Amino acid sequence: MHLIITTLILACASQPDAGLLLKQVDAAATRAQDMTATLDVAVESEGRAALLRSMKIRQKGTNKRLIQFLAPARLRGTGILVVDGRTHLYLPAYRRIRRVAGKEGSSSFMGMGFSINDLARVRFSKEYMPALISQKATETVLKLTPNDSSAHKHAWLEIKVRSADHLVSEITAFDAEKQRIRTIKMSDFRAVGSYTVAHHIEIIEHKLGKKTVANLKEIVFDSGLVDSYFSERQLKRA
Repeated sequence: MHLIITTLILACASQPDAGLLLKQVDAAATRAQDMTATLDVAVESEGRAALLRSMKIRQKGTNKRLIQFLAPARLRGTGILVVDGRTHLYLPAYRRIRRVAGKEGSSSFMGMGFSINDLARVRFSKEYMPALISQKATETVLKLTPNDSSAHKHAWLEIKVRSADHLVSEITAFDAEKQRIRTIKMSDFRAVGSYTVAHHIEIIEHKLGKKTVANLKEIVFDSGLVDSYFSERQLKRA
């Protein structure tokens, strides 16, 4: 009996801590003091011309992010501001800023495979409860269940994490019937100074048959962005 109990204790002790693993994922994504990046995006649907988008993303620390569209002209100035977990949307045509809450943030944004939540997310650990699916030498797979199911259209996420640097390489959203809704794949990881960054992103919307392809055109780290830059006033500036 003593041997059985000891074996069980050792087995439990050797199990990876999913919460710790997710915190390592968040830490890897926010290593830099700040970041400014430009993405070119193309949305491909069968029988239709590709929709082209360009946007700039600025981030500071773990709780500030500003996303603004650069092109096409009709979307220029459209933006998302995230500060301390609150997400705000600015649409130049309406000249007003409004708060984004609940499942509104889970929908496709401006025709892209990205949702507002995708663009706004800085960390996973505040929104999800993690569980370990599998772990091997090169990759860990986690299941993330929303703490607040009413705020998401998906029932859970499955994320693949690179063991070497704790960067996420794939995110798949599932519905309550265990059907895939959307898969986001990150690839072409390259060193930029002391950081590693995915330069290519593909999003497959399984139920819609749409594909969004995003390529990183430029990225700068630790440029000294000030807190006041992440404000509603800045959000309104094209």
